[in-house]
Amino acid sequence: MCNLRESFVCAGWNIYSLRKNPRFYMSMLLGFLLCWLLTDKTMAISRTYLTNVQIVEPFVWCYADGDSILYAALVMMLMLSAFPRMDTPANYLIFRTTRMNWLIGQIITVLVLTFGYCLMILLSSVAMCIGCNVFFGNHWSETATMLSFSPANFEVALTVMRRTVKLTTPWGCCIQIFGLLFQYVLLLSMLQMFFSVLKSKKMGQKILDIGP
Repeated sequence: MCNLRESFVCAGWNIYSLRKNPRFYMSMLLGFLLCWLLTDKTMAISRTYLTNVQIVEPFVWCYADGDSILYAALVMMLMLSAFPRMDTPANYLIFRTTRMNWLIGQIITVLVLTFGYCLMILLSSVAMCIGCNVFFGNHWSETATMLSFSPANFEVALTVMRRTVKLTTPWGCCIQIFGLLFQYVLLLSMLQMFFSVLKSKKMGQKILDIGP
């Protein structure tokens, strides 16, 4: 029988163990650098021409592009490459609970880490607005208007299309893109965990043998 309390205990132990995992800190750093690289040119335009920027526009410009979402997901794969753990403390944890509780705990861990990583990406993109004229209103900025009328060969992280500026709002775009980014990264994270369990015969055997 599934016990959610024990599953959350397993997830909490997984997250707590990240404090000593260098891959966790490396993933956070790479995610921040990715946001900086994708927004550098567009933020330079705002600082050069002294145009204002809506607070979530850098996130919209960067991650409305499928390639950028893929890059962000690959960084997340580095963080989750160590999961699920099967060291001595993990074996003891499986022994004290059931196989189902342990597996649900791994799923909760992936959910929490994926949401936290996507939130970090959003906040890092917002941090790129430092030094610009920022506002919180739900309308596109002067910088977005400039980019929407830029030539097709103008290289930016994402060229804002005229239709996007006319028919949508920054906060609406941000919510939709954040949801799509979360679902895409979560799918890849779950697939990675699934194949990590399947490819390890030792891990699979322990999951089958330990616990009631």
